[in-house]
Amino acid sequence: MSFRCYPQLQRVLVTLLLSTVLFGSCAPRREKPQPIEVPKEKTDTLRTEINKMFPGAVPFNEYTDSLLFFLYAVHRIKPEMILLGQSTCVDDVMNTKSPFNGRMIKGPFNFGGLGGLPFTGLTGLSAYAHHVPDSGTALLLVGPHIGYSMEGGWGMLKREGQAHSSTCCGALVAALTKLQKNSIYRQAPSEPDYQEQTLEQLALRHKGQILKSEVPLVTFTKIVNRQVEKAMSSLPEEEARFRYVITIIAVIINTDVGYPDYIWVERMSIYDLETEEYLRNMEK
Repeated sequence: MSFRCYPQLQRVLVTLLLSTVLFGSCAPRREKPQPIEVPKEKTDTLRTEINKMFPGAVPFNEYTDSLLFFLYAVHRIKPEMILLGQSTCVDDVMNTKSPFNGRMIKGPFNFGGLGGLPFTGLTGLSAYAHHVPDSGTALLLVGPHIGYSMEGGWGMLKREGQAHSSTCCGALVAALTKLQKNSIYRQAPSEPDYQEQTLEQLALRHKGQILKSEVPLVTFTKIVNRQVEKAMSSLPEEEARFRYVITIIAVIINTDVGYPDYIWVERMSIYDLETEEYLRNMEK
């Protein structure tokens, strides 16, 4: 069909095109925040404090670099053949500070809701399994997160654009607060706050262990970590066209803007679906 027969339509299309170019070029763009220079003694102090509660925790970006280098150097797993599936919290900081951003790997496919629990269930796992590149690799990052602020300590975080710290993970802090006030009762989670009530019931089941610990929020976070691992253990493999399954069970420690985030890996495994054997299976 030729538009020469429709001069009015032509004028409309040209006007729309010019408007798109004009307003598109004037649209505000989000500039990357300028890096904050943090004295080395402060970063050293941060690392020391984090390792008191999470021994062996390392900067998240360093771990990611080492992981991708190792996967290619040892197993010839290319980043572009990896689909990241993460059962982590829905908190925006999990993506804005993620060291996987800008990498060649695909994803992420998100399973997690509040606290990192995989509320997408078997349907989400099945969908993810069908999205992994053929003969590629399923990389599962599984676990909750917790904030550590140099000013506020555990459970707090100073975010970009905010003058004061806020809670992190807010969902776990809220559940813990109710537990400490004895205001959680045994009941089936229901709408309209199903996900938070699921976390509350988990806290209630481990009430004694949590409240008797040195840092209750850290203990609760590690309990959630084991619960997330348990819920994510049923990745459907019978129809899988991919080769490897890499599972990282970890707690992400988010820190104030300008500081590096950390990762505490409780278990990491590489499973070869073709040979049906573990190439690596490390546990704390």
